[in-house]
Amino acid sequence: MDARSIARLQSLGRLALGAGLMAAPGTVAGGWAGGVADKREGQALAVAVGARDVALALGALRALSAGHG
Repeated sequence: MDARSIARLQSLGRLALGAGLMAAPGTVAGGWAGGVADKREGQALAVAVGARDVALALGALRALSAGHG
């Protein structure tokens, strides 16, 4: 497996995790943030981190599809 394939798989994983954090922050972030994930503040943090991961993943996938990296 070459570096571009690994970068693509990592980006797809980041996209899936970020989407999960945004869609169901209490459930997905439970293992990461513990009991705080059920509170409003913990869910806000999970959604923010999820949005960040989605943006990074989409940027990386776009760069890879354009032949960069």
